Amino acid sequence: MRRALLLFAALIACFAGPARSQQSGDFAAVAANNEGNLQVRWGRTEAEAKQRAAEACRSVSRTCSSDPAHTNQLDDVFAFMCCNKPHFSCGSPPHESRGMATREARQLMTSRGYSDCTVRAFFSARTGKRQ
Repeated sequence: MRRALLLFAALIACFAGPARSQQSGDFAAVAANNEGNLQVRWGRTEAEAKQRAAEACRSVSRTCSSDPAHTNQLDDVFAFMCCNKPHFSCGSPPHESRGMATREARQLMTSRGYSDCTVRAFFSARTGKRQ
């Protein structure tokens, strides 16, 4: 009887853990593009997630970022920001909240010399859905 209870407790513990993404990856990544049709993808490693994100982006756009943004915190959000000066360009860094992701995106784009920037959307690292 005790053995059965221990087995039952172990089984319950497996299902009581934190939720994982539908794709059950440990990393999420997204390659920004100028059209804004971001495709969040997941992988067991950073490299795998970034490769999947790059491939997904190339299937819908010809303006994909050469270095997909990534995170191993699936509660993060990707802030999709585009800037108009000196020319049109977009980025999508992740962070734990919309406000922090927006600050991160603005810092990223201004460090690359861009201005006149606007956040266009947020995407969930866990689900990939637009928020």
